[in-house]
Amino acid sequence: MLGRGRMFKHNHSHRQPGLFGIDAQLTEPQRGRLLRTWGAAFYDLVFSRIDESIFEPLYMGGRGRPNAPVNALAAACVLMHHNGWTVDELREQVEFNLVTRKALGLDNLGDAPFCRATFFNFQSRMHMHFLRTGENLLGKLFDVLTARQLKELGVKTGVQRADSFQAMSNIAKLSRVQLLIEVLSRLHRRAAAEGLDPVSSVTAPHAAEPSRRQVYKLRGEDAPAKLLELSDAYAKAAAAVRSLSAERLDALAGVELEAFSRVFSEQFREVAGGLSPKKPVDVGSGSLQSPDDLDATYRVKSGKEFRGQVVSVAETADPGNAFNLVVDVAVAPNNVDDSRILAGRLEAMKAKTPDLAELHTDAGYASPGNDAAMEKLGVTHAETAVKGRKAMVPIHMDKNVLGGFDACCPRQAAVCRPCARGGWKAVFDRRACADCPMSADCPAPPDKAGDRVFRFDAARAAANERARNISKLPPERRTIRSNVEATMKEFTAGFNHKGKLRVRGAFACALYAFSTAVGINFGRIHRHLAAGDGGGRAPALGMVAGNMPEMRDQGDIVAKTQEKRTYAPIPARLNASVLANPSLWIEFMARSMLSNRLPAAA
Repeated sequence: MLGRGRMFKHNHSHRQPGLFGIDAQLTEPQRGRLLRTWGAAFYDLVFSRIDESIFEPLYMGGRGRPNAPVNALAAACVLMHHNGWTVDELREQVEFNLVTRKALGLDNLGDAPFCRATFFNFQSRMHMHFLRTGENLLGKLFDVLTARQLKELGVKTGVQRADSFQAMSNIAKLSRVQLLIEVLSRLHRRAAAEGLDPVSSVTAPHAAEPSRRQVYKLRGEDAPAKLLELSDAYAKAAAAVRSLSAERLDALAGVELEAFSRVFSEQFREVAGGLSPKKPVDVGSGSLQSPDDLDATYRVKSGKEFRGQVVSVAETADPGNAFNLVVDVAVAPNNVDDSRILAGRLEAMKAKTPDLAELHTDAGYASPGNDAAMEKLGVTHAETAVKGRKAMVPIHMDKNVLGGFDACCPRQAAVCRPCARGGWKAVFDRRACADCPMSADCPAPPDKAGDRVFRFDAARAAANERARNISKLPPERRTIRSNVEATMKEFTAGFNHKGKLRVRGAFACALYAFSTAVGINFGRIHRHLAAGDGGGRAPALGMVAGNMPEMRDQGDIVAKTQEKRTYAPIPARLNASVLANPSLWIEFMARSMLSNRLPAAA
């Protein structure tokens, strides 16, 4: 139970394999092949590095049972989302796949690190912690793992690229009428279960049949009348809810009442004599999309409808890197613009990667606020796919060391002066403009004196400079952003056949995003190290970086437990001292089994 106290306890059992574990039951060639699988690499690169103390706040102090192995639960969450498994498929993999068991540090076939209920409770605890504190512990684990990987592998973080993808929630697309009926129907079922007759009686007529069947029978021309009928039903249901006592209202509290309250305020307006449905244009994109996901929002992008969240991702992109790692993940409602997401992440990105100096994005991430923030943080914004038409006669504006601006066109430099009403104006000499072949397309109109004047403000100058940043870079760095699309493809690989997440809700979407990011980074590191090792088993990260892992450190890799075991020589025959001591006899037999030798009789 979530409310019952549990004693927090670290899991160290995986560090010392048993004498009769999986490795002991395999032949030497089988053990070698197992050590070359992704499971052994995952154990080294991820599982052994999970700092379980991150999740300690989930378990209250007390004298209850200790928690299930937290590193196994967190690692299983990563594997499930990264591989696109359902919970049942995850359970099957953990129970019957030796490679998956190797990844989770399970050395005994009889070991069961957690059951289905424990796995769901772990996610519920993380969700409750997020609601209380705003901290996503799996996101914190991603940050900790990534920081160590960047440091130990020497991945350069000065150049990064960012993009976003739509994460559609696993909910059905409901019409407006079906949404109203479904919410009423669920409120009725909850009220009937709690014995709240005033509410259940007024909602009963709309719960007699499933909402989809009611909508199926409805003809298009009857939809307006049905909306008016539902308006009356919502007015009566709201009056019934208001009439409940505080105690009975607490019994009705839950997602059903929350969904009803949202639909009541988002879809209707109160008028004299009851309710009136709002016009479709007056219903915002943040309105309830489904009672199954209270967090999902609505967005149309490139002519396609999306209901769910948006995930923004940043990764390293320095041309000198042998491979790149995902360094930042952010989840937001999908009706939030990319520029607003970046505005909320810039300081965090700079804190995690202090040498960030160049960020490549598309035009969706640009805004005057972000221009100012990047200038303050010392980050150059390299923008591609710039919005708007290309200027026939470009005018460049640059901030100078005196706090003013310099401006020029293809033929001459202008004199920039502040305007009395705010902003700046660039004045071009009329003598140089007289014979200019581009005068017909010039964006600077002539003033009363005949000089051409171009007016601008600081925000326009910053946007102008941002648009030109890409041309100032070396040719090899001008097309860096395009490869981020491959990373987006990796993130969406776990979607179902309808292009949706397998889960619902903003928090579940965040778990998917952070778990997938950990998995993507693991895959890139594993492939890089395996290629450098001639296709064999990937060496430990600490060895690659030239740093010997400290055995006492919770997060360090314990590579020794994965290498080939060596044992003391086995005597050719049993002697009396061995036979007389049971513990020596057991050890003798174990060593004999591991060496595929049978002891000779005395």
